[in-house]
Amino acid sequence: MKKYAVIKLITLIISVIVLGALIVVRGSSEKIELGIRVGNETINIYENEDGQYLFLPSYADVNATEKKRLVKALNPVVMKSENIPSIFINTRSSDINNIYSDKNYKEPGKMRVYSKDGDLIIRGGLKYIKGRGNYSWNSWDKKSFTLYFEKEVSIYGLAAGHSYALIANASDPTCLRNEIGRQLEQRLNIAGSNSGLFSDLYIDGDYMGNYYLAPAVEVGRGRIDIADLETTMKEIYKKTNVDSLNIYETPKKKALNLLQNPSDITGGYIIEREFVERYETEYGENVSCFSTDGGEYFVVKSPKYCSVDEIEYISNYFDEIEKAILSVDGINPDTGKDISEYIDMESFVKWYIIEEVLKNYDAGVSSTYYFKDSDLVDGRLRISTGWDFDMSLGNYLDWMEYSKEDYSNLTKLGEVASSTNWFAKLYDRDDFQQILREEFRKAVIPYGNELNDNSITVYYNMLHPSVSMDAIRWKDMYASNNFMIGDKAEYDYLADFLNKRLNYLSKIWTTE
Repeated sequence: MKKYAVIKLITLIISVIVLGALIVVRGSSEKIELGIRVGNETINIYENEDGQYLFLPSYADVNATEKKRLVKALNPVVMKSENIPSIFINTRSSDINNIYSDKNYKEPGKMRVYSKDGDLIIRGGLKYIKGRGNYSWNSWDKKSFTLYFEKEVSIYGLAAGHSYALIANASDPTCLRNEIGRQLEQRLNIAGSNSGLFSDLYIDGDYMGNYYLAPAVEVGRGRIDIADLETTMKEIYKKTNVDSLNIYETPKKKALNLLQNPSDITGGYIIEREFVERYETEYGENVSCFSTDGGEYFVVKSPKYCSVDEIEYISNYFDEIEKAILSVDGINPDTGKDISEYIDMESFVKWYIIEEVLKNYDAGVSSTYYFKDSDLVDGRLRISTGWDFDMSLGNYLDWMEYSKEDYSNLTKLGEVASSTNWFAKLYDRDDFQQILREEFRKAVIPYGNELNDNSITVYYNMLHPSVSMDAIRWKDMYASNNFMIGDKAEYDYLADFLNKRLNYLSKIWTTE
């Protein structure tokens, strides 16, 4: 017996060597690059101080799964997702640490998406995967990512485009708040609004957790349908080394000294509002940006490289808008134009409703995307779909100004440091109020009733198998922040906060 035991031990050691077992330490947990085959995909064992785990996608047949010899010897705990699709990404280097070490590092790769039943929905090459986020990237071990494709792609019926976001939802114990925000955008018919997709994410064979795939904000027929000034600009400087160009810079604006302009510089533009600290920190990375006289800070996202004439045009346009908003009567004193001639009021109202209903911490601070089409179409300013609803509906970190228990008060998007003062002025306008009350009654109340009628419980049941795996995969991160993802009590708290928030707003917005 002893001889047989020794032979078994030697065989196991040889298996480790032959199969190329590699343990990579990441904090207090480990991953073992040996695992199983699920169809055409390999899934690695994950290990932490509690044991070894295999996290399987919804479509996996546990009994039919092909286990390598070493996996059988390790006998890991097998957990299986249910109800949601799976995304598998293989990077060119097979080393995600390249991405973790630099948010701006771009790694080519390949991607497959499977339905919950195992049907291959999409397979193709990624131009790159890179890091995404600012505070979330620097603060949470579970990272969000940007996916970029050479050609426009529709993933699982989502609006076709080049760019998608894989949102980690690391700070949201329910993983639901971004979904609720995007569903509310669709009910209000916000320009560029699209559904997202809950999925299990695997990168280079490692289970990464429950992720929310969402179309990014970009110019396109299914995204922001405006004149494509980005493509026009690329044609102009395609033979130019943009890194060699001088920077045009004043105390309020920045652009490239491009020698040519398109025939129409009035649009389209996509512009993100930022708070001053981040604007100043990332100023060196932003090629095209500007600030207003009133202290609002903006980064031009499209086109990425603005000419001097373009940055002068769009920054002056925002200054004119701001003068009209902040004036006593809503009329720009220099041009005589009413604010309604500068902005699409309905667009601004709908965006305000979403941010106010959710009581989003980022509201009026960051992650707000304005867009402007060509004057030949409609040159008024609008607001598009948003991001980062994770810190909303009562889910706030200890250092944030909002109290988790405070479902009341109107923020007017101006309660947080460096937030905008535009909406506090717009809120007092009669036309703003009229649209607000109608849209709240027509779109928000019905959706709120749906959520209250057990929809959040339905989400909980759908996501629970997946987030149970996520809870183990990122156990240390969640423990350090004093919550555990997927806790039923968190879903109950979310439902209660939302119900109280809507009741509070209904008393204000549904009475004459």
